[in-house]
Amino acid sequence: PWSGNTNSLGTVTYTFSEPINSVKVFLAYVGTNTETNPESFIFTTNGGLPTLSVDPGTCVAWTINGNQITSPTILNSVNAIVTVLPAAPFTTLSIISGTNSGINGGSSYGLCDASAVTSINNQKENPYLISVYPNPSKGQFKIENKTSKKISFEIYNLLGDKVFKADNFEQQSSNELDLSDLPKGNYFGKIFDGEKFYSKNIWIQ
Repeated sequence: PWSGNTNSLGTVTYTFSEPINSVKVFLAYVGTNTETNPESFIFTTNGGLPTLSVDPGTCVAWTINGNQITSPTILNSVNAIVTVLPAAPFTTLSIISGTNSGINGGSSYGLCDASAVTSINNQKENPYLISVYPNPSKGQFKIENKTSKKISFEIYNLLGDKVFKADNFEQQSSNELDLSDLPKGNYFGKIFDGEKFYSKNIWIQ
């Protein structure tokens, strides 16, 4: 956990012993002296710029803009559980606070320990309904979507660069995927069904 005054810029970095796909962070902000100004926080990782989502059951509505989240206008404390989802597995997470510098207030945040899931364990969320095979391959894959939803599929290299995107994988369908023009190596796939993200490691031999 960390806490401090947000009237000046400050950065806290968490380091993980092995790459993870996502993490949940508890974030709270306290206004002082009856001020009602919002405060912003920027999240960065070594797996690329993350997308953020907020557990709606923990707080009033925060504003999300890319990898930055801004508190509501407040008199007292507001809090959120923020899910940080970068493009690729990551080992460092940095949070920059006080981006509305000069506004008095205090922030505190900490990792929700149970959310630190490795890329292997994360696959267990949906092991059968969405599959990519054969894996590894020389670049020719099939995507099997047995869900009742259309899915999008993005692929990133280990530097976090997006190298492929498709939004047309229909529900209850099997699709051909040709990645043979990509260099050999390990890639990170991000699948979105309109509600949840799933991750998949892709190997090209």
